Amino acid sequence: MRCRVYKRKVFILTLVVVACGLAFWNSGRQRKHEAFIQDPDAGRTGIEQQPVIRKVSNESQPAHRFEEDNVTAVYRTIVYQLNFDQTIKNVETISSRPVDDVVLVVQVHNRPDYLKLLIESLRHSRGIENVLLVFSHDYWSSEINKIIASVDFCQVLQIFFPFSIQLYPNEFPGNDPKDCPRDIDKKDALKLGCLNAQYPDSFGHYREAKFSQTKHHWWWKLHFVWEKVKVLKDYKGLMLFIEEDHYMSPDFYYVLKKMWSKKTEEGPDRKS
Repeated sequence: MRCRVYKRKVFILTLVVVACGLAFWNSGRQRKHEAFIQDPDAGRTGIEQQPVIRKVSNESQPAHRFEEDNVTAVYRTIVYQLNFDQTIKNVETISSRPVDDVVLVVQVHNRPDYLKLLIESLRHSRGIENVLLVFSHDYWSSEINKIIASVDFCQVLQIFFPFSIQLYPNEFPGNDPKDCPRDIDKKDALKLGCLNAQYPDSFGHYREAKFSQTKHHWWWKLHFVWEKVKVLKDYKGLMLFIEEDHYMSPDFYYVLKKMWSKKTEEGPDRKS
């Protein structure tokens, strides 16, 4: 009798252990299943979707990329506002600039050492107080802005190319991830399906943003100065276009005006 009772207890205990084991096993399967998510529209299309591993939000959108986008948006806003305001500096200290006198337009990238040398050469140029000095930038830099803030010998206007690589780092006119590699053959570019595959340049190369920007900036600068700068509306004087790595002679202002005077005296048909 005792043997039968003992066997019954062992059998019941075995059932309990098996039941607990099944419960833990099912619980484990459920947790594993919850580590994946299904496309909510998979059942609607009748197409079976592969499970996608759930990623932590920091992995799917890195914090540094978010910060970079915010900084870019701030720069775009600043550039737009400054191009709209067109504040001319040193008007209070240099108020007697002659009407339609020389306008000197400087295309600036990000070479502060060259810019310092250019400004120093202009500082020692005779007649520079009569010049409107326009700096056209394709790169926002506090260092460069400080250098230009040191100009106190003439009136100064800063304008900013609004389609620079700095303002569009991951899309045209900046570097788009889908851009064609520079040296890829046209037939390979067509197979790859990259942007502008149909149109390599005359040398068989594809667009490089860092070089295209210089050309785009140059043409934008011409149109903006001639058509959009409010203080130059109906301007009929001389414009001289240079770049930040130029160095001006002390007599450039007088030589330029002499050349123009001679040209005017001899008429528009005179070749010079």
